[in-house]
Amino acid sequence: MALVTVERYRAITGDQTSEASAVEERIEEATEELAEVLGRPLALGSYTETLYPTRDGMLWPRCTPITAAPGWSIDGYGLHGGSSWPVGSVFGHTATSVTYSGGWTDETVPNCIARDIAQAAKTLGPVDAAGIDVPKGAGAAKVGDVSVTFGPGGAPGSSIGDRLAAVWSRRTLAYRYRVERSV
Repeated sequence: MALVTVERYRAITGDQTSEASAVEERIEEATEELAEVLGRPLALGSYTETLYPTRDGMLWPRCTPITAAPGWSIDGYGLHGGSSWPVGSVFGHTATSVTYSGGWTDETVPNCIARDIAQAAKTLGPVDAAGIDVPKGAGAAKVGDVSVTFGPGGAPGSSIGDRLAAVWSRRTLAYRYRVERSV
């Protein structure tokens, strides 16, 4: 399930001309890129992870918000009190395998993430109806007899990650997966 619908994409970006199927593909690509940047899955689903408890006995699954975790108590974005303990041990910390449901839908995704995914999807497509995409970092661009001029540093990298790096807001990046582990 997509975290941003085509209708929401259009409302956020103002792009009314792109084909719906192209928009859906770009939304999917942008969502995958963001999930990689944040180090966590984003869409609502069922997940199984091997987790190591923190000193207070909490387990911190990657995909939040947690909607269900049979045999566990949900405490915010963490779990505790499970019955299926232990699986293994790393540096004296016991690991356990946890199956849970978590993530967002298009109705529950935070606005900052929805806006960033929509803007990233727009970035992945052509800039205008003619399909002209002026390269990032260009100092000057001409259309007649096509000419692009870059500054003294030359052209910047052009991978998708580079194209989207500036799209992710600080509010969205605050959702990165981080667990303070004390050994």
